[in-house]
Amino acid sequence: MTKRINKRRRKMLKATAVGVSLMMAPSLAVNVYADDAVTANEQSAINNFVATEPADGATTSLGNSTVSNTTSGYRFPGKDNYISAFESRTRTERLIQDYDLIVDSSDSHSGNTVKVKDWSNLDTYVVHSATEGNPQDPQTYFETMYYAKEATLIDQSDNTEYTVKNMIINPGSMYVYYPRVLLDFPIEDADPRFNVRIDDAESVALFDMSGYWNITAEVKEETPYETIVKIDAALKANQVIVDSVGSNGSKDAKFNIDLNFMNGMNDSNYRDYTSDVIYNDVKALVTDSAQVGSENQFGWGTSTLESITTSNAVNRIIRVGIDFTHYVTEDGTELKPTKFGIHGSENIAGYELASTREEANGDKVYVYKAVTAQTTPSVPSTPTTPSTPSTPSATTPAAPSTSATTTTQSKQAPAVKAAPARKHNVPKTGDDDTILAYAATLFMSVIGLGVALFARKKREQ
Repeated sequence: MTKRINKRRRKMLKATAVGVSLMMAPSLAVNVYADDAVTANEQSAINNFVATEPADGATTSLGNSTVSNTTSGYRFPGKDNYISAFESRTRTERLIQDYDLIVDSSDSHSGNTVKVKDWSNLDTYVVHSATEGNPQDPQTYFETMYYAKEATLIDQSDNTEYTVKNMIINPGSMYVYYPRVLLDFPIEDADPRFNVRIDDAESVALFDMSGYWNITAEVKEETPYETIVKIDAALKANQVIVDSVGSNGSKDAKFNIDLNFMNGMNDSNYRDYTSDVIYNDVKALVTDSAQVGSENQFGWGTSTLESITTSNAVNRIIRVGIDFTHYVTEDGTELKPTKFGIHGSENIAGYELASTREEANGDKVYVYKAVTAQTTPSVPSTPTTPSTPSTPSATTPAAPSTSATTTTQSKQAPAVKAAPARKHNVPKTGDDDTILAYAATLFMSVIGLGVALFARKKREQ
């Protein structure tokens, strides 16, 4: 029975020892995976950034998000390759006769009579057909007017020929007007950023003024957010946390556009003020501080803000962890520069490794203590052998005189007292006490041994 109990006790002790050893063993490394919201491309960019060994707090941009806008894939074809809104809304016709026309222009030909060269083959556009609703008859004048993007005129006074652009032919009044650049302005009817309403095309043709137009520019765009990666040494290496998922902002505004020649636009440079230029000019005005009704002047004319709503983009923020290796003394003094990443211990002159620990943020810390210098005891020198004294020379003393002998004898010392005979060793009283103490101690030891043997025999029974 006793043997079984002892065996059970030994098993318990062995299991306990195993458990303690497991508790004392170093913990296994835990793999920390990136946030599920991080894309493969973002993770690749993060890895490249970490490979540069950035410092704590360092940041990098992964670029801007994609956005939608009002262009919907539209691209202005170029200032020499577009079709104006006016042109795309009118119908084409040929002149029905060879007119004698009086020039109304700002050049030296003004007032002269001209004819249109090769008039029967000239492509022209019926002006009033561009008016909103595409009426079949002229709205203002009784006679149909024609627009030609380019034509050659023959001066009837000297038969000289010259070419003009953006010309209006009015057969009813027998006049020819040029230039009329607004009919060729580089805003296409297919451009989704603009809404063009031509209320009276004939008035535009006659007076070259946009007051008879209604042009609005609409800004409907998302503003991109930026993805920013920030190094956070408080996180373990490879740990990635998305603090902000990011969201696009928005710009939504409408502008009234007044095309005019008051701010520098003329018949030579008007094609430089394309729809792209106008749109970018007004888009820059869409800010949180913009006020409805505010006017702004540009080379192409005037914009007036009719309505506006905005929202700011929220950047995407990704924090990434890194680890460092530290070499310090027991009081925290740095012995070697901190290393990026996890490294092994190093030999440092004058110090020995005292302990190693891993911080909560994954950093490795090697703690060193100074080596105590041990003094080697000096070996005592071998003592020198003393020299043997020289034997004194034997000299024969001179015979003493009689008187000296007498004096010496008279001064002899008294005889030495004989020592008493040694007595037998008889114990004193103090010696008796010591013997008794020894005997008592021996007696108690015997009794203790007997009790122990009795107890053992009892257990075995």
